[in-house]
Amino acid sequence: MNAKVGGDFKLNPKVTLGASANYSDTHVDKIAGGSNTSNPLFTLYAAPRNFNLWGLPFADPTNPYKQYNYRGAIDNPRWSVANNQFYEDTRRFIGSASLNYKPLDWLSLNYRLGNDFFVTDGKEVYELGSGFTGGRTATPSGGQINDYSFQQNQINSNISANINRDVTEDLNVNLLLGSELYEINTRFLNNVGRGIGIGGLRNIGNTTVQTTSETMSSRRTVGFYSNLELGYKDYLFLNASARQDYVSNLARGNRAFFYPSVGAGFVFTDAFGVDSKVLDFGKIRASYAEVGQAPESAYITKNVFVAGGAGSGFLTDGISFPFNGLNGRTLSNTLNSPLLRPQNTKTIEFGGDLRFFSNRLSLDYTYYVQTTTDQIFAVPLSPSAGFTSEFRNAGKLETKGHELIATVIPVKTDNFEWSLTTNFSSYKNEVLELAEGVDNIFLGGFVTPNIRAEAGAAYPIIFGSSFVKDDKGNVVVDSRPTLANGKANPYFGMPLVGPETNIGNVQPDFEFTFTNGFTYKGVNLTAQVDWRKGGNMYAGNTRLLKLYGMDAVTEDREEPYVYPGSKGYLNENGELVVEGNNDIEIVRGETFWGTRMDAITESNVYSTSFVRLREVALSYSLPTSLLSKTPIRSASIVLTGRNLFLLTDYPNFDPETSVGGSGNFQGLEYVSLPQARSYGVGLKIGF
Repeated sequence: MNAKVGGDFKLNPKVTLGASANYSDTHVDKIAGGSNTSNPLFTLYAAPRNFNLWGLPFADPTNPYKQYNYRGAIDNPRWSVANNQFYEDTRRFIGSASLNYKPLDWLSLNYRLGNDFFVTDGKEVYELGSGFTGGRTATPSGGQINDYSFQQNQINSNISANINRDVTEDLNVNLLLGSELYEINTRFLNNVGRGIGIGGLRNIGNTTVQTTSETMSSRRTVGFYSNLELGYKDYLFLNASARQDYVSNLARGNRAFFYPSVGAGFVFTDAFGVDSKVLDFGKIRASYAEVGQAPESAYITKNVFVAGGAGSGFLTDGISFPFNGLNGRTLSNTLNSPLLRPQNTKTIEFGGDLRFFSNRLSLDYTYYVQTTTDQIFAVPLSPSAGFTSEFRNAGKLETKGHELIATVIPVKTDNFEWSLTTNFSSYKNEVLELAEGVDNIFLGGFVTPNIRAEAGAAYPIIFGSSFVKDDKGNVVVDSRPTLANGKANPYFGMPLVGPETNIGNVQPDFEFTFTNGFTYKGVNLTAQVDWRKGGNMYAGNTRLLKLYGMDAVTEDREEPYVYPGSKGYLNENGELVVEGNNDIEIVRGETFWGTRMDAITESNVYSTSFVRLREVALSYSLPTSLLSKTPIRSASIVLTGRNLFLLTDYPNFDPETSVGGSGNFQGLEYVSLPQARSYGVGLKIGF
């Protein structure tokens, strides 16, 4: 449920008050996700064709917590959906109030206060007998209940003065001076109960051991800013801005940072009095800007203590505190530093704006070079130092890109209009340097594969085991029928496993967005198609399908096959010896897919190129003549559909799915839900 109300009230000709409020109440039902043995996708995607998933019972009729499944330690997907429970309830309020005072025609004073407050309450229940808690035992055991609450309150206070005046008939000055305060406070309360006593009773009091944790953080930014715009005869524009920020989460001496910008625009069609039936408007522009950015973590400059424990990282039988009624804390493995500085991004930009044929054709092009210094990364340390990583200003990144927006109106009459807008973007990220002595930095992922920043490479990259290739780029298969110990080589004729290295660039070559719009009287129809070319991702789900013999490429597992490429071997010094084109016949059975190819991460890296029908929207606006005798100024209804069609060579799953979401940690897809296809109905009324 979502409701919004807002409006302005003019106290007198010089004073205006404004206010808005938006309240939403959302309930979300979920399933277990990620690399989780209770995730129903684990066994749903890779279920054997001869396993009657929907016809067979998923639990013992006499004990609903004793599962039936073809994989012993993992939940039956139907059992998981029926018994495990995950949901969130979010209540959010966004409000703002503003005061505008205009004592003179060329002077205005403004104050705005905004608040964004929300609370998310959630519950996760891994039922008695769930695989995630090791409960797939002869007598169902385990189980876990997690009750949590996340609260966040953001406050934004902004005061400004704006001077907009014609100094002469030809020169206009627009000066903005202001100050902003931004504060964010969060609180996360998490209560985990392990060992469910009575199945079906989803109360945390029904667990054997409860552990509660609480995390709170506060950070504040205070900024002072100015912006000056000069306009000469409405064809030459100069602007300059400056901002000084002070942040609470960096150490004294580093918490203040300044960033300026300058820019110029020249409308040459007005300056030279161009009177053409073809060119209506022409403008060129250039700018230089700096942006400072502090880290989001509130306590990144101080070393912190975390709950203690011991374990291998792979087993579930480790020790964690509280243990036997005793609490224990230990220093975090990450070393924080008071020497951290804000990240700085410098951007040089050039562009132009052209419009033709009575604005029926418009082109807007931008070229930019962006250099980011002092990026903050967790740089690896030797464990002998007492820490495994250290937060440090350790990165310099350069981005070069092009953007082009083209709009064409092929048909335009009094009642009908057809418009087509195309948005093209292409950019390349390159890591220019990292911390001294560091070749690459782990950003996220698994032991293998993972996502990293690597000096001299595109950003980010997929890092994992590779194919061994000859000088011509051909994959080299193992030509040794027997090993040095005299035993038969089980991987004879199969690709050699290469070292862990850069095996894929996550960023695409380019992206296109095409938006078609049709308007007839009060009816509007729009459709958006997205096209992405290039970029790579690790296909974790397809890897599982190959591993279990469920992917289409594993069908010919009994037919003789010669792997394309060269044949050879690695000698005792690790040097590659190539013996010519490969002619060794093999059978691509369990050893090939389950052992050899599964050990080569690169074999599961694919292009993420796609064409997607992103959205279709149909709306109707009531004629104003029907509303003239009512307090309603406007009314419209809209029908929408999103993610309606996808065309891609990426195997089996959605190329926009990512374990790490939209941050730096992109490029890995593994047991994740695809994007949802959605439909919606909306009503908009203005008073």
